[in-house]
Amino acid sequence: MFVDHFKATNFRCFDNVECEFSRYLNVVYGNNGSGKSNFLEAIFYVLQGNGFRTKKDSYLLKYNAPFLRTEAKFTSQSIEKTVSVAWEKEAGKKITINGRENEKTASLFEECNVIIMTPATPELVKGGPEHRRKFIDRIHAKENPAYLSILNKYSITFRTRNLLLRRRLSNPHDKDMYSTLTHNIRNLSKIIQSERKNTIMQMQEVFFNICEQLNLPSLKNIRIMYAPSPIDAIDEYQLMQKEIQRGTSLIGSHLDRLSLRRDSRSLRIYGSEGEQKITAFVLKLCEFYFLETRTKNVPIVMLDDFQSELDNDNFNKMLAFIRPKAQIFLTSLHHEVVDNPDKVFKVENEEVHGEV
Repeated sequence: MFVDHFKATNFRCFDNVECEFSRYLNVVYGNNGSGKSNFLEAIFYVLQGNGFRTKKDSYLLKYNAPFLRTEAKFTSQSIEKTVSVAWEKEAGKKITINGRENEKTASLFEECNVIIMTPATPELVKGGPEHRRKFIDRIHAKENPAYLSILNKYSITFRTRNLLLRRRLSNPHDKDMYSTLTHNIRNLSKIIQSERKNTIMQMQEVFFNICEQLNLPSLKNIRIMYAPSPIDAIDEYQLMQKEIQRGTSLIGSHLDRLSLRRDSRSLRIYGSEGEQKITAFVLKLCEFYFLETRTKNVPIVMLDDFQSELDNDNFNKMLAFIRPKAQIFLTSLHHEVVDNPDKVFKVENEEVHGEV
């Protein structure tokens, strides 16, 4: 997919922005603090319904502005489409897709494939297991939209169950509700764990193939390890007593462990900074491969200050992997960051100027 035309009003530091993009490599450059990441986030917002640095719409609103609005014309699987995402303090968020109003962010998730790589991407390796669980879940949900429904049901079950536990099952019917929710969270967890296991097995093969293709022999022994949390082995009465004491759910797929290891040693703990970074970005290339091949909708790729995290050799390898296939938005301090960009934009004084 690719975006042809884009508009934004009152988004972060910008009053008004309107741009026509190349369907290939778009370089966005400017000084530190000029608003390059804000510009990328505005494009991300119209395609995904939220920011990539915050989930709070109010944080994206230009100071003292009454509303924000983003609009885009894009092509997906050879079909031209339009989308707008607006937010104001009283009315909240409004998403319109091809003239259909009051759409949900889930509709954008299904319509638009976007991959973002930022200086925070290494958290996939360096951070806790929740980063890796969400990463795997998002990839599989793109391929199988029904899985997103399973995840949403799990989230509702988890939150409701925790609410009962925080009030220590004090209401008359709480124990019956607790029992039902425990049954549900176990069943949903089994489905989620089975899907995660299958996706991770496929991911491991793709990871190895990409390392071979990019000539990264130092990563070929890295394994993606999955340890599902126990679901059935805990007696319900004992579980209830422990959970009331802790005030939170101690069973479910939200406790699954997912790690990257070399020779049984955790890359998060024992890997060098460079190994952690390059591994995380290869995982994002795996995401690109999955979305490209499984959904038949080549994702837009956003690289926000991407080159600062990698040496020139690895940066060029990864860019070459993506560049022939996808529309790319790349931010940098200098427009000479790559050879022969298809279009260049300069961000300066809270404005975006197209140069090529």
